[in-house]
Amino acid sequence: MKFTYSHFSCDATVYKNESDLIVKFHDSSQEQTKEQFHDLVVVDPGHGYISLKMIGKQEGLISGFLDEAIFKNDEMIEGAIDFVKELYDPILIHVSLPYHICKIKTNNYIEYNGEY
Repeated sequence: MKFTYSHFSCDATVYKNESDLIVKFHDSSQEQTKEQFHDLVVVDPGHGYISLKMIGKQEGLISGFLDEAIFKNDEMIEGAIDFVKELYDPILIHVSLPYHICKIKTNNYIEYNGEY
């Protein structure tokens, strides 16, 4: 699945259960193949996640974090929120749901090779 906003497009992977939806925004060409899972694995965290938790038919909460280097302005973030709402249920696009999205900037990472 693709998320598109203006001239930007990225992959969107959807994880859904009965009342919750999580969307991972990423570039699938940066993800590892099965053959790469041997010596060193550098896992691309993607561009961020948005979670939609419904509480009733038209009430819910939206939260998440998005990479500010990719999601460069508030309008683009609102486009991602609308994308998630429409995936859950197209009627939600017209429902006001409170949200809290953190803009993140990657500045470092830690890694572990799986050995004790």
